[in-house]
Amino acid sequence: VAFPEGWFDASLVLVGNKESSNSDFNLWSFLEPFTFRVWGLIAFSILISALVYAWMERYETDDRLGRRPTENIFYAAIAFTGDNRYEPTSHNGRLFVFSMGFFFLLIGSAYTANLASFLVVQNQQRVSVDGVGDAVRRGKVLCMLGGGGGDGGGE
Repeated sequence: VAFPEGWFDASLVLVGNKESSNSDFNLWSFLEPFTFRVWGLIAFSILISALVYAWMERYETDDRLGRRPTENIFYAAIAFTGDNRYEPTSHNGRLFVFSMGFFFLLIGSAYTANLASFLVVQNQQRVSVDGVGDAVRRGKVLCMLGGGGGDGGGE
């Protein structure tokens, strides 16, 4: 069994020294993929979801006791992390819990994508040389492996 090998044209590769970046540690950097306004809207949607669920379950069923408001808010916040502790008894409650779970799934996916993008862009190096001609004009040191260069000349 032969495994396919990838092909990469390495006839011209520019390599430079990595510039050290002085990045400060920020305890709240996990919040940076979303703006403050988006985090506020997420907190608001968690609160509204807890209140709507409590209203639906209390008035759609005969259970007049229900859960405490803080417990509903806690369950809505836990649903945001992907864990659903709600146990709806009405059809409306089931549909709402499903919709809430799907909404929080989309928010979590957007956060993950933004976080990955944020980390890649943050660690991306800036290119100071655009090509060999630019390196020569700037007086940069160039070197080439023997037999490389793509001109067939060897060394």
